[in-house]
Amino acid sequence: MLRVATIPLGGARRVLPLALPLAQDQVGPCNARWLQQVGCDQMRHSAGCRIAERADAGAQGLRRPPPPPPPPQLSGPSSGSTPSSILPLTVATPLPSAPSCANGRQVAGAADLAVPPPPPPPSLQPMGPEEVLKILESDGARTCLHRLWDRIEALHSEERFTCPQIAIIFEKCTQARRLERGERVPGGAPLGAKLVQLFSNFVCERIPGLTPRDITTFIVSLTSPPFQMDEFWLFMLAKRVQDTTSDFSSEEVVVIANRYAERGLEDDEFFAALVSRVIARWQEFDLRQLASFLLSCGKLRYLDDELCNHVLPLFEDPARVATLDGEVMSSAIAAAALLDQHSFRANICCAQLVAEPRAFAAVVQDKDQAIGLANAVVFCGPQVGTHMLVPALLKEFAALTEKSWSSRQHLNNMSMLYRRTVLIGLCVAYS
Repeated sequence: MLRVATIPLGGARRVLPLALPLAQDQVGPCNARWLQQVGCDQMRHSAGCRIAERADAGAQGLRRPPPPPPPPQLSGPSSGSTPSSILPLTVATPLPSAPSCANGRQVAGAADLAVPPPPPPPSLQPMGPEEVLKILESDGARTCLHRLWDRIEALHSEERFTCPQIAIIFEKCTQARRLERGERVPGGAPLGAKLVQLFSNFVCERIPGLTPRDITTFIVSLTSPPFQMDEFWLFMLAKRVQDTTSDFSSEEVVVIANRYAERGLEDDEFFAALVSRVIARWQEFDLRQLASFLLSCGKLRYLDDELCNHVLPLFEDPARVATLDGEVMSSAIAAAALLDQHSFRANICCAQLVAEPRAFAAVVQDKDQAIGLANAVVFCGPQVGTHMLVPALLKEFAALTEKSWSSRQHLNNMSMLYRRTVLIGLCVAYS
């Protein structure tokens, strides 16, 4: 009899008859021949199936991916077997390289990272205006400006200095004892001239925003020996003071008037505004300030009768004069002489000066005060008491010749003595 068997062929399944051996006596001749034929066909089918299976296996072997590479070996003492807890290493994709910021060497795996560089340390950061002012305070104006001049110019080109900071720079330069007109900076120009040229336009454009203190600082600096006098800058400052005199304190008014008078900068409208400020609130001024302001007006020959009528009688009071020093009394005497105030009774101040030899000697040491007293002797005449100053002046002038001076100082003092002697001669001639 026949049995059916299922044989896979190339992924398909085929049903084939399976011949089982039968006894010869169980089949007839026809059936025997039929079974023999079926057996041959079955053998051919079996051989074809085996060939097809080999072909399919070969095709699948060609499409099979290559085996993975063996895992890297761990360094360490070799052992007979790998511990089960150690997993195969996973090799990560390397990062792009970038240069290191510390020493400039190439660091593999960081070139294309979008990471900003770290900020420079504080010692390497560019110096700002505050740091410049600190060095100016600690090292002095002369050392600071010579060492940091390039940085100051760079900060100014960026407009990083404010007007109050510029005023501090000018104030420190004015107070510096070693800062003189001949000091040079890189470029060959005097230091004061370079500072004025650097900041002139910047400050002049911002004068309406300046405080009274800053204005006073700039005026004092621009009329001081270390700096080059900028008349346009001083003119702009004067107009601002003229429009806002009520904002300035009594001391600032006196200092401003004195500085303009020392430089011979005459402006009637400007001094008229200052005089009005003094007359309107003259109680805020002490005798020293009033004498100094009146002397400033006298140097420029600016006469205001109302001002003289308010100020000069205060120096005719013996009780008040007794509390004054020699500089204040000599300023009042010189101011009355320059303003041609013959009605002023100067004998009280003159007697007080002569009675204090030390105070009188200190006054004569100042050439401006000495010339002012000599002018008072000449212009006021003996009727107001200035003649009592002549013996004291001659004595102090003679004492100056006994001092030892250097060659340059000797020439300056000798020329000063010559001028004073001529004034005394005029005094003797008129008396």
